[in-house]
Amino acid sequence: FRSDAVIARDGIVAVADRLQSLARTVEAAQAEYGVTWIAADALPGGADLVLVAGAPVVAEDDEDRIVRAARRVLDAHADLDLVAGVNRGRNFVGPIGHPQRRTVCITGDATNLAARIMARAETGQLLVHEPMLRGVRGGLATEPVEPFAVKGKRAPVRAADVKAIGPRVAPAAASDVPLIGREAELATLQSVLAARSPGSGRVVEVVAPAGMGKTRLVEALRTETPDARWLWGGGEAYARSRPHLPWRSVLRSVVGIPADADPSAAAAALHAWGEG
Repeated sequence: FRSDAVIARDGIVAVADRLQSLARTVEAAQAEYGVTWIAADALPGGADLVLVAGAPVVAEDDEDRIVRAARRVLDAHADLDLVAGVNRGRNFVGPIGHPQRRTVCITGDATNLAARIMARAETGQLLVHEPMLRGVRGGLATEPVEPFAVKGKRAPVRAADVKAIGPRVAPAAASDVPLIGREAELATLQSVLAARSPGSGRVVEVVAPAGMGKTRLVEALRTETPDARWLWGGGEAYARSRPHLPWRSVLRSVVGIPADADPSAAAAALHAWGEG
């Protein structure tokens, strides 16, 4: 947050009110996405807010959480001179302070690089280190930026400006690598699919620990039944408070609403589809 420029433009009282609103937005993003607002530091000409995902609590979708939280804060405060930089990597994390006033400290090369990426951002930009983007599972609207040099790095840093983040995209089609060791499970799914009839339905629950190939099994079934119409919906751990979230993408596919349509356009399309 580059406060000096905003103070010169709008006055210190107005900036104080906006900072209070900014704090409320950060708290809301923290609650929704499960990130940690770990620090707020004064800097020459402004201040910075430090948000962390993956510490002190680790989740499987930390990249999604931190990028979505940062984008939400930026979008909610276009009237402030806000910039954001995001990176991932190993850091030193640990508690500091008296037991009654203890906080968590995070420091390391990944944190330093995030700060230097942030310093290259222009107002409203969310610059994300390119290697981290591979871990974001939502649909991204990005613009690449020219590689730039930063202190402590020999090679230029490659980052992208994340303009928007959509819902999770459907998994890619199954690869050419054959499915091995799941013949019985695949046969069960095939028999259920073959028994389908108009006006009736069945539910199959595929349960296994993470990394056991649940998605790959369903992809194999999808590849073997290209004549069937497949609808995909994904849930997110950080969106547990949003009712019926997995069904939004399913309904949009049925109605023909683009994934990036805003709520008003989606509502209009849904209304027209219902009347038709």
